[in-house]
Amino acid sequence: MRKKLSCCIVFLAVLFLAAAAGGSVYAAETAAQEPVAFADVNDSFWAKPAIDNWSSRGIVKGSGQNFNPNARITRAEMMSILGRIFGYGGTTDNPFADIKKGDWYYDALIKAYAKGILQGNFDGNGNRTARPNDPLTRAEAAVLYARIFSVAGNTGSSSNFKDTLPDWAKEAIDGMEAAGYVHGVGNGLYHPEGSLTRAEAVQMLDNIVKLYVYRPGSYTGNIGGNVVVNTPDANLQNMKITGNLYLAEGIGEGAVSLENITVTGNTFVRGGGAGKIKIVNCDLGMPVVEKEGIDLDKQTEDQPQPAPAPPDNTGGWGGSGGSGGSGGAGDPEDPDEPDDPGSSAPNLDGGEIIDY
Repeated sequence: MRKKLSCCIVFLAVLFLAAAAGGSVYAAETAAQEPVAFADVNDSFWAKPAIDNWSSRGIVKGSGQNFNPNARITRAEMMSILGRIFGYGGTTDNPFADIKKGDWYYDALIKAYAKGILQGNFDGNGNRTARPNDPLTRAEAAVLYARIFSVAGNTGSSSNFKDTLPDWAKEAIDGMEAAGYVHGVGNGLYHPEGSLTRAEAVQMLDNIVKLYVYRPGSYTGNIGGNVVVNTPDANLQNMKITGNLYLAEGIGEGAVSLENITVTGNTFVRGGGAGKIKIVNCDLGMPVVEKEGIDLDKQTEDQPQPAPAPPDNTGGWGGSGGSGGSGGAGDPEDPDEPDDPGSSAPNLDGGEIIDY
């Protein structure tokens, strides 16, 4: 009896929180698992809401009892996280001289290469390398996130960053700043050559994605930021998305339903079966179809009497948030956690950079 009562109390608390946040209820989100209680991430840690958000969805993982938030994230770790978010499925022959089958990161790096996200660089002997265990620099991270989320480059004419940014990453860094996804390390610095920490990587992700749909079900309510759908059989209804909508590779050949959806940015179609994306009374902004065989015009069902627009409440519920969106991962003006001032970009041994 006590167990049943506890379950009822938890369920009612979830509904209360949803109502308090503006009445938006994402049915599948209530099934999210509990965040991992990492021993080295206390309640006052600046990135705890973001870490809790993504650990509860199985996207970020620690090592035993610890998350190691201040450790430098490696290139392989970052590719593994992004692979889980979007569900890359394609593969190809191994182009890299420094990885082999059996390495824990092999599949993640090969799929990222096949998708065009990871290109690697050539070493002094002309071999293409992935450098899986090298720390990811803050400049590299900006280019990587900008590429995978199709963030527009920026000239930086209104940038707050005072340090010199490398030419190959400047537009991406300035574009990420203009979108509100990065804030630097304080004092007007971005510190591009510094190594990105694990906590910073998760916070950047949390700043970009405000609703992550990874379980089938119905979702409704306005979202102040980007939405990623990475599962088949998701039904988005009566939703205004102030940002982009990504129908990710993880949908596979499955079905997705969009009803009464307004997207102020772009809709990127990277997954979904031909004839299985149902679109009713939607304004999807400027759709970008990246998957072959998808014709959105043939899957659109405009009705003569559109349903009323949802209430203008962009708060939403279900994402921990960071800057400028739902949830409460922190003040959008707070800088990213500063890196070790002594950290630097990995030694490329004279190799030619061809991606970041």
